[in-house]
Amino acid sequence: MNTKPIDPASVAADLERDGFAVIQFPEPKLDRMAEDIWQSLQPLYKWDDYHAGKTDGLRVGDAWKWKKNIRSIATNPVIIDLLSELYGRRAFAFQTLNFAVGTQQHIHADLVHFCARPPHLMCGVWLALEDITIEAGPLIYYPGSHKWPVILPETINMPRASEDSPYEHYHLLEKAWEAEIEARDAVPMAFLAKKGQALIWHANLWHGGAPQTDRSRTRHSQVTHYFFEGCSYWSPLTGEEKHPVRIEPPPTKVKPPPRPKRFAWFGR
Repeated sequence: MNTKPIDPASVAADLERDGFAVIQFPEPKLDRMAEDIWQSLQPLYKWDDYHAGKTDGLRVGDAWKWKKNIRSIATNPVIIDLLSELYGRRAFAFQTLNFAVGTQQHIHADLVHFCARPPHLMCGVWLALEDITIEAGPLIYYPGSHKWPVILPETINMPRASEDSPYEHYHLLEKAWEAEIEARDAVPMAFLAKKGQALIWHANLWHGGAPQTDRSRTRHSQVTHYFFEGCSYWSPLTGEEKHPVRIEPPPTKVKPPPRPKRFAWFGR
């Protein structure tokens, strides 16, 4: 897959203006890696439930723990260096999500789920591992929404949830997001990405998944979430402090030294 150099200044300008930036993911072997990931995750996707209408999405979380190519995408050194330059602190990946189809997820902002102190020192990178069509329930987002009010549980006097049931009051946040969108008469954009395109988003970019109108379509993709060094981390849903596990790059294979040549007379 062809890649071209990424211009950090252009990415920074897009993030500041729109809350997101689209880049070509810097991995020349992405075609092979995408196919390997797809085949490896098939046994983990609950296709029978999906085709029976029992679930709206198919995802596998944190498969980086056992799948090298997922880990390699998450820790891509060009991406790590780019994010570190953009945010002024060293970036590190802490979570991966791999999807087979559209999520159809309600509009939300990631900092409700993952928050840092100082604020906004978190971002996501969504990578298309195949061409995405409108029928497949693409990623949708509201350009410029990173400058909208930050809505957290305390903003709307929402009770803290328990660790055992972190989403017990989540519907109150969904209503707050809906009200803000309606008040602004805002219209979302769909990311109809080509394979290898990636979208970097700000922690407060409001985004979700469009309805999947054709359930025979797939939406093979990977999301990696990143924090930055020198922060504390917490979950606004529960108020609990977090200690994210840094995803390290896969071990580099070291070639053994060549065996010494044996001459014919040594074996005599």
